[in-house]
Amino acid sequence: MAQSRKRINFFDLPAELRTVIYEHALGQKERIRVPKSASPSLLRTCTQIRNEASSIYYSTNSFQARVTHAFDNRAPGEAENSLKKWLQAIGSKRAGQIEKLHVKYLVSSDGFLSLPREEWAFVFREKDMHDLLGLEEFGVPQEHVVIEFQILSDEY
Repeated sequence: MAQSRKRINFFDLPAELRTVIYEHALGQKERIRVPKSASPSLLRTCTQIRNEASSIYYSTNSFQARVTHAFDNRAPGEAENSLKKWLQAIGSKRAGQIEKLHVKYLVSSDGFLSLPREEWAFVFREKDMHDLLGLEEFGVPQEHVVIEFQILSDEY
């Protein structure tokens, strides 16, 4: 006689085991490029999974964004707007859970070199860049952000 197996729902598993599953499913070795999407597919499956696993995703992974700026009286480039849109999409609660955000800030050499020398320090002060990028308004702690500057030639 065949034994009947009892079906187990994922949410019947102990919370500790679900957490281990989330860590394996959501953990990435490589930096996650922003804006890929507001959140991975797993977090979009249902409210309970999103509530249980979001903090794991945002606190254990490293995220990377590229921002361009020409320093020629234009607003910061589209990439910055994309970073802000991504932060808006995930919300300040989840943005505040981000442990590692690496921002590669690309500036054009002609625009940068045209700035008065006293403004150069502003460009390279992380606190000022943190404010310029609007990271504080989304709750991303400054100490969790690394900003790398790269001056590009005119051909970028």
